[in-house]
Amino acid sequence: MTFEFQPILAEKGLSLSLQFTPDVILACDPEKLERVFDNLLRNAVNYSNPNTPIGVTMLKEKDTVIVSVENQGRTIPQDKLDQIFEQFFGWIPLVPVLPAALAWGLPLPRRS
Repeated sequence: MTFEFQPILAEKGLSLSLQFTPDVILACDPEKLERVFDNLLRNAVNYSNPNTPIGVTMLKEKDTVIVSVENQGRTIPQDKLDQIFEQFFGWIPLVPVLPAALAWGLPLPRRS
């Protein structure tokens, strides 16, 4: 999946680091999980400052898997944090080359 992001990562000078706990088995819908990761990575790429790292980490703690995506970009204003999981919410304009259909905010990762 990360292969498809390589051209835009290179264009923006971004690096992608992946850190995963080995041998984790998830009971999930793989298509939904792929959409979640795609959404999170697209947001990280689109809103990262140029020439900065993006980190994706997956850790297992007991019966829970924790995934985090970190980037360096503009900080989301405190008064907007409770809205970021609403569908179509955007606190800054999208990059002009992106189709409007990608303006999903983060509702999908939250629901899945």
